[in-house]
Amino acid sequence: MTLTPNEALIQKLQARPQDTAFIFHGAVWTYQKLANEVDRLARAMAANGVGPGDRVAIHMMNRPEFVVAYYACFRLGAIAAPLPIALTFSELAPILRRLQPVLYLGEAGLYGNVAAVDGVLLPASQRYVLGGRAGDAGLQPWDALFDGSQDAVMFPPVADEPCVLITTSGTTGQPK
Repeated sequence: MTLTPNEALIQKLQARPQDTAFIFHGAVWTYQKLANEVDRLARAMAANGVGPGDRVAIHMMNRPEFVVAYYACFRLGAIAAPLPIALTFSELAPILRRLQPVLYLGEAGLYGNVAAVDGVLLPASQRYVLGGRAGDAGLQPWDALFDGSQDAVMFPPVADEPCVLITTSGTTGQPK
């Protein structure tokens, strides 16, 4: 039997919750901690209107929140859409127009390359940035995502539906 990523995480959580899932900058993330953060983010995303089939732009370096964001999308049946970190605004804007994400999860060091995206396409209220501060133009700080999300309705993942949309640069023109 092939397990989905969520099923694999749940299986590890039930069998060995205190085992190491990964280590980041010396900090040990157990399966229990990973699962708790996934559930916390999934509830926050649901409270912000993310549901099955919705696209979530994930724009960050390899870090724990990147893994958590993927699993939170899987938990909701949403589609994780990682954005290439090396692309400029002019390369990211058409990708975002095609994706039409309902939520942007990013980090401050990369946000400058999407900050100018049209607010109709991606409202400032749906842009959450690690390392962002309240009052920074066109974004919400990451922690604001979790305000009032404890009672958010969780959606069961939809089987046999797309769960990740990956944009590649290709060699013959614009990223696809």
